[in-house]
Amino acid sequence: MQQRCPGSKCLGTASLKRFAFVITARGFASIQPTAEGEVWGVLWDLTPEDETRLDEYEGVRSGCYRKQILTVERDCICFEALVYIAPPTKKRGRVNLDYAARILTGAKAHQLPENYQARLKAILQRPEEASFHWHNKIEYFLFVYGTLKANFPNHHLLADARFLGSGHTATKHALYSAGIPYATKAESVSPIVGEVYLVDAATLARIDKLEGHPHWYCREVVTVNLDEGEPVRAWIYFFLEPRGRLIPSGEYTLNHLR
Repeated sequence: MQQRCPGSKCLGTASLKRFAFVITARGFASIQPTAEGEVWGVLWDLTPEDETRLDEYEGVRSGCYRKQILTVERDCICFEALVYIAPPTKKRGRVNLDYAARILTGAKAHQLPENYQARLKAILQRPEEASFHWHNKIEYFLFVYGTLKANFPNHHLLADARFLGSGHTATKHALYSAGIPYATKAESVSPIVGEVYLVDAATLARIDKLEGHPHWYCREVVTVNLDEGEPVRAWIYFFLEPRGRLIPSGEYTLNHLR
């Protein structure tokens, strides 16, 4: 910013509520709306000339980024701020190492909250992990497709979890039912349909006990395409082999409890 916007002034750090930091399919940073979340950044007082330079650099005319005015907070004071946001995409790209390093260096130089810096590092350097650091604790992405879903008998075990959205596995597997669901990798029939939650370590341990991990069901990480938002890498519980009757659609419903 100092190089591209020499006539503008840095005002300091600010936060944006109900948004999340994401990496787009092109491998660049952006933000997306979320029910809960917070993005930290740096607030600048732009000159008109520097805004024109930024528009060109961010590719506004070609559609790489769009401009939006959002409310940010600095020292308990709200400001209307210009933000560059990339078009939403369900695919996550690879981050250039130099690009990631510059983001982390900037976050450290401007002394963004330490827990937020840890979350950025998890997103930029370890995208394959189904977890991230937030508020000094680790939370895990969990994909559920059976009795843990909303309105199903075991959903109470997710009382402390945060619902992120509905979605389906990026690859095809097979879902069977014998009173309870059995997802297996033994066949490629259809994507498994379910819900994604953010859970803490205690909740994940309770689900492990319910599923008999690793002796009954086995917990693995897969890519899940959310119906709204970027794909996530989430834990899922697989059964070793088919059991019961096949559910060709990959979606377990209340009718399958019978």
